[in-house]
Amino acid sequence: MCPSYMATLDEMHSTRGRANALHAAMSGRLPEEALFSDEMHVVMDLCLSCKACKFECPSHVDMAKHKYEFLVGYYKRHGVPLRSRLLGHLHTLSAVGSFFAPVSNIPARITPLRRTLNYFLGLHPDRSLPLFRRDTFWSWWQRHASQPRPQDERRSIVLLADTFSNFYEPEIAIAATRVLEAGGYQVIVPKPVCCGRPLLSEGLHEEALARTRDTVAQLMPYIELGYPIVGLEPSCLLTMRDDYPPLLQSQDARTLSTKVLLIEEFLAQEATAGRLSLPLAPLAQRALLHGHCHQKSIATTAGTHATLKLIPDLEVTEVDSGCCGMAGSFGYEAEHYDLSMTIADRVLLPAVRAASEDTLLVANGASCRHQIMDGASRQVRHTIQVLADALTDGK
Repeated sequence: MCPSYMATLDEMHSTRGRANALHAAMSGRLPEEALFSDEMHVVMDLCLSCKACKFECPSHVDMAKHKYEFLVGYYKRHGVPLRSRLLGHLHTLSAVGSFFAPVSNIPARITPLRRTLNYFLGLHPDRSLPLFRRDTFWSWWQRHASQPRPQDERRSIVLLADTFSNFYEPEIAIAATRVLEAGGYQVIVPKPVCCGRPLLSEGLHEEALARTRDTVAQLMPYIELGYPIVGLEPSCLLTMRDDYPPLLQSQDARTLSTKVLLIEEFLAQEATAGRLSLPLAPLAQRALLHGHCHQKSIATTAGTHATLKLIPDLEVTEVDSGCCGMAGSFGYEAEHYDLSMTIADRVLLPAVRAASEDTLLVANGASCRHQIMDGASRQVRHTIQVLADALTDGK
């Protein structure tokens, strides 16, 4: 089940190997200092935090949570690297980059400058960088929300714009707004904030606690009003569902975790209940879907399949690809790039390269789309973009 083990075939990089190493250190079979040693860091380093073990392991070992706990302890003793601080605070970094775009994108567009910047940041020189957008979704939404439209509190829905769909790919959140409004929903958008996923991935505990508490406080008033809350980025939305309750240990966090839905889950539920009617036209004959790791482990891709099948005559095939190998920031990091591409080349990239040009490529994770673009030079759409493309309203 473990992507790094399937690539290296080294027992140390299997879920069992990591769990045994941690258990040996905590049970006293290894010296006390071994738990947060450099040697243990080597054991934990290649965990992509994909959560496949949580779903597939008979004991439901969640190595992603164990890696987070390890990093917190390790950084307390060894200090937090600059790269981890920058990547952990991706939302703030993105806001600054967006403000200065397109000037801030010059290093990403010029190969020598990109390689220099990547070297400084500890990223691989061959990894492309996402481009900041000055025309963020939030700026579009503020103009859009000011336009007069019918009000129906019974059909209100809260749409979460994550860091990537706000600062890098605003067309995804715009497509979601179009689809929801075409379905008769009154869309509400809170000001985009970080869910805390990058902070958790980088082991920045205190900052993660503050960010996740703020997110819960921001969203609880909508829950109290009974509004559904939907998100676009699986890693962000499912952090609220899976990581918030054990991290925060609060009733509000537990309540929030049961109320948030991926947008496809919501649309599929509404369609099943007979509450959704979208004017959709045939778009293509085939779609090739790559499921996000966290979605496959925590929520399943059933809602994505059901939503795509709302489009007439569309045949959907999901690639049995496991992790794409990018795993958030993992595939950007210089020491992980080669392994990242090896993981992608195992199943995913060959399947993408074999797909015909008229096959729709669908992936809901921002890092998954980036990996496919880097590895196969193919454009990939979010499910909600495909649905918006099929709308017959002409907008």
